[in-house]
Amino acid sequence: MDHELENKIWVIAGAESSGKTTLFELLKQELPEYQFVSEYNRDWLTKRELKAPFSFEILDQLFRDSLSHYQNLPLHQPTILDTDLLNLLLWARHTQHPMASELEKNWDKTQFSYLLCPPNIPFEQDPLRSGEAVRQWAWEAHLQELKKRHCVVIEHNDASMRIQQAMQTILSIE
Repeated sequence: MDHELENKIWVIAGAESSGKTTLFELLKQELPEYQFVSEYNRDWLTKRELKAPFSFEILDQLFRDSLSHYQNLPLHQPTILDTDLLNLLLWARHTQHPMASELEKNWDKTQFSYLLCPPNIPFEQDPLRSGEAVRQWAWEAHLQELKKRHCVVIEHNDASMRIQQAMQTILSIE
């Protein structure tokens, strides 16, 4: 992938229930020239009608399928992803899953830019989420990992202000 295109690959990252998908959907309306890639792990779990907590075997298959998915994404145009391998890497570390090192190795190869959503909106429980305690841990883990990357923290908790900051950030790079 050429360096110029890498600057136009954005990942919306953050802990569960931090507004990532809402921001992703709003950006779809504003940036029709971009390719949008939905959250693969959520789609994978929903398709199979699975609910938390997840067994080792389920996580193993999810991590393997997700890794393959992200390795084979066609990234030939500006793209916005609703999470990426970082989310899976942190999940694997949290559950002490042996796939953590392989996920980390593959994530380290990427050079994407990140929009990081803080957990500054009310937590909404759903069958795929672990809970508010995990949300705080995941937020801190994202901050730690993304110190090494091009990352902009979305400062606002209001959706209209979040989209405005995200748009300004993305368009300032182009």
